[in-house]
Amino acid sequence: MIRIIKLFWSFNIIKIEKWLREKALEGYILKDVNINTRVFTFNRGDKKDITYRICYGDKGIDHIENGLKRNGWYKLFSTGKWTFIANENKLEEIRVQPLRENLLKRIRVSKVILSCLLLYYVITRGMFSLLLISMIFSGSMEVYNSNNLRVEYGILDYGFISIKLIFPIIVFIILFAILKNEEKQLKGCFYEGLDNKIFKEELECENKLELIKIFKLGWVYSPDKLEQWLQEMERKGLNLYKISKNGCKFYFFKGKPRKIKYVADLKKLPNEICYEIYKEDNWDLAFRSSSSIFQWTIWKKEYKGKKPEIYSDREEGIKYARRVLLVNLLTIVPLMSTCVFMIIMETLWINSRIHNIYILLIFILIFFQQSYLFFKTLLCYSRLKRDIYKLS
Repeated sequence: MIRIIKLFWSFNIIKIEKWLREKALEGYILKDVNINTRVFTFNRGDKKDITYRICYGDKGIDHIENGLKRNGWYKLFSTGKWTFIANENKLEEIRVQPLRENLLKRIRVSKVILSCLLLYYVITRGMFSLLLISMIFSGSMEVYNSNNLRVEYGILDYGFISIKLIFPIIVFIILFAILKNEEKQLKGCFYEGLDNKIFKEELECENKLELIKIFKLGWVYSPDKLEQWLQEMERKGLNLYKISKNGCKFYFFKGKPRKIKYVADLKKLPNEICYEIYKEDNWDLAFRSSSSIFQWTIWKKEYKGKKPEIYSDREEGIKYARRVLLVNLLTIVPLMSTCVFMIIMETLWINSRIHNIYILLIFILIFFQQSYLFFKTLLCYSRLKRDIYKLS
């Protein structure tokens, strides 16, 4: 029996599953996992080719679905919200995989929480630094004689300072690991087995086409205008080839004019069933973001007669318009509030030596930029509602 510690195993499930399979091929069969101590326990036995899958749920998994059992899956054990299942069939013979939507949700929630913690640290440190720079340039900082200045630190003080320094570093390392492996996690946890012919075509003919690259920044604040722009490009004979991972660069090649309907969709954790429904209706996935718990996707469909629509009823369309409004406001309002606070503080300090006109101008510019996005979002919501009521 051997025990191995994996501190951050839950942030890269796909890598851990491959590692467990490699250990089984070496003759070490997984026996147990201690969630608290992060210790994996293995029994020494015969070498086996075992495929492992790690599932996550609010109460774990009490039993395996019949479809999984018929394909050779069996439950090893459950610990807390985690369930470990295994399959001794050859990997290429396994046709059914467990749906792990809860695991994907956990990955994304973890990413959002860690991002918020890191962003909070950066904003607070940034505001303090700007205030300090403002005081230095205004001449309000007084220099004290180091001989007369005595500061005493205790053990608790040193501990607190160490935590303040180490904590953001740990958060950054974990967040970096999640972001680095996010695409693999998405494919392995959620989109495994789905045919994405768009990405396959990219690999095959990347070097054969003379691509036209166009930048589109901030389209999420007006997704309806992006749809119209893409459709107009297709009518001109500029066919969409691919979209960069960050969604800012659009690649086109000169082809033939086509009538293609584009839809920019925003869903909270879209599931496999939704993707299958779109595919059955001949929609192709052109872009999928993975930057937040709310995921943007861009779908396209070629047509000849009536223009197709993804949302068939008014209620679904209204829900989509509200999601776009709320998600965009969540990114705009906090920064606007911070700018307002700093503008007020700089204005109050206008007659003091702490005031710095350059800092004030920076926050005013940021406020106006965010205000522009704010009104852009409201106009988009108004247009979406209007178009939905026209269709119904």
